[in-house]
Amino acid sequence: MAVQRDYEKFNTKEGSFRSYQLFRESIPQPSFDEQFSSAYSNNSPNIYVDHVKILGISSSSIVNFGSAEEICAEARIKHIRQLSKNVDGDEKQR
Repeated sequence: MAVQRDYEKFNTKEGSFRSYQLFRESIPQPSFDEQFSSAYSNNSPNIYVDHVKILGISSSSIVNFGSAEEICAEARIKHIRQLSKNVDGDEKQR
């Protein structure tokens, strides 16, 4: 959950994921029925890495080293923007 406010305030009762339908719904899984062929040639069954330098990675990315049969992951983000009101009752313009 990402809450943005134009002033600093924290309410101890906020942050309940159960309050939002988004976090209770099941995520539909895509089905992959496309046929493909692949070929591998491994001269050695081991991978040796001295070091890895990652400059950046997105929140929807996966970094994998080595062998992975299947990776299953999900991400749910709820963005909430709370702006204070000015004297006229209108939201502040930014």
